[in-house]
Amino acid sequence: MNLARAHSSSRAEGEAPLGAAAAEAETRAQTSTAARRKGIAIAGPRTWVADEREACICALGLVEVFSGFGESREDFLEIVADSLQFWASELDRQDAKTPQNKKVPKHQTLPDAEGPYFMEEFQHVAVVWKPPGWTVSVREQLVGAVLKSRTAEFAKSDDEFGKPLQAWLAERLGEICPIVTDPLRAHGVIHRLDRLTSGPILCAKTERGFYAAKLEFHSRRAKKSYVCLCHGHLELATARVVEVPLREIWEGGWSWSQAGPGGERAKTKLVRSAKLQSTDGAIFSFVEVELLTGRHHQVRAHMAHEGHPLVGDPRYGGLELPWCPRVFLHSHGLAADLKFGKRDDGSQRVEKVDVFSALPEDLANALRQLKPLDEESRKTQEKWLRPPI
Repeated sequence: MNLARAHSSSRAEGEAPLGAAAAEAETRAQTSTAARRKGIAIAGPRTWVADEREACICALGLVEVFSGFGESREDFLEIVADSLQFWASELDRQDAKTPQNKKVPKHQTLPDAEGPYFMEEFQHVAVVWKPPGWTVSVREQLVGAVLKSRTAEFAKSDDEFGKPLQAWLAERLGEICPIVTDPLRAHGVIHRLDRLTSGPILCAKTERGFYAAKLEFHSRRAKKSYVCLCHGHLELATARVVEVPLREIWEGGWSWSQAGPGGERAKTKLVRSAKLQSTDGAIFSFVEVELLTGRHHQVRAHMAHEGHPLVGDPRYGGLELPWCPRVFLHSHGLAADLKFGKRDDGSQRVEKVDVFSALPEDLANALRQLKPLDEESRKTQEKWLRPPI
């Protein structure tokens, strides 16, 4: 299927033509798929599986390029989704252990006071709670094709030091979900959180789940919501979007993001802000944000650029304070509609992921140290300190 042509036909008249990067990705997808159908290898001792996976990754590369320019259309994405599900279904059939309706053992879904646990489970994916101190900085490795993730989902940084979530997944799901033991598929992990950031992580149980979820993130239809505590009073009468490019900088083996020209497009929506004060008179803002892109350290870098670095984040100008044990940043919401093709009646097969993660106790205790300075701020603080139902 010619994905580039499908996208071109869905563009309005006068829009920019297919870029060189997208054209290259399209060519590679067509070449690998043609090779698979003819039963031949390309570029060395390739396997059918490698070619099929490369086709999937190249299709995602197309989506990433178009989404970066805000061009992706629903009809184009539907074509890509159908293609990915066709290829991924073939990959799943190659592994007899791939689950059909196998579930995580019940005792592993119970909340753990210190470690990860399964928050929700579906046929093709699961949502895992990631506590602070655990890492998800795994990398995808491909034979013959390496997709450089423009979202920096698996970038090396300070997050490489900690307890690896991928090892925890392999121990608990490896017997029934081979993908979590496979570094070629990033151990099934779909996105990342910084080492000290808590919140839900979406993980694939099957190849179909992996590519359905990846499509939602590459097309920027997945929704990730955060709360953070920053220095100073952030004036926010209504929601607004911070749109400042971010460029990843490497220094001494560590990486961080610098806001300004020369970086990649980055957008963060500031939704709501509560004004708070500490006992020594310092002013803070408790801010609800949504990621509209997914760059490395995006919330931390954008808030610092706004002049309001996060509490506990000296890398970006924030102060480490005795009443806050870590960077005050928590991912509280994750939502995505994962599409798995059409049924015989034409309706879409969908796994609807929509999870909420309450403020963890260490950050809730830090928030309790502060006094709200107006009624709306009091209501916001009260809402986030309310015990989860």
